[in-house]
Amino acid sequence: MTPITEVEGRRLALSNLEKVLHPATGTTKGEVLHYYAGIADAILTHLRDRPLSFLRYPDGPEGQLFFTKNPPPAPPTGWRSPRCRAPPGRPASRSSSRTCPR
Repeated sequence: MTPITEVEGRRLALSNLEKVLHPATGTTKGEVLHYYAGIADAILTHLRDRPLSFLRYPDGPEGQLFFTKNPPPAPPTGWRSPRCRAPPGRPASRSSSRTCPR
């Protein structure tokens, strides 16, 4: 059974909490989520209005990875996705961190 948690009125399903994200230490996805939940108030202040991109490892750190820079097709309510300037010859991305004005 996938645990469900509520954050600011939104229900979130948490999956694969036992997945090891850092083999050298044995740190799991559940432990990382617990850590971020504990520091959320402090870190979100610094991340607000900053563009994000993600390196995704669907099969863990030893598997293939891919880069995600566009927001999900149905982002959470209140999610803002700024338009950013792209270098000449490159298409603009809604969340590219390369040249977004701050």
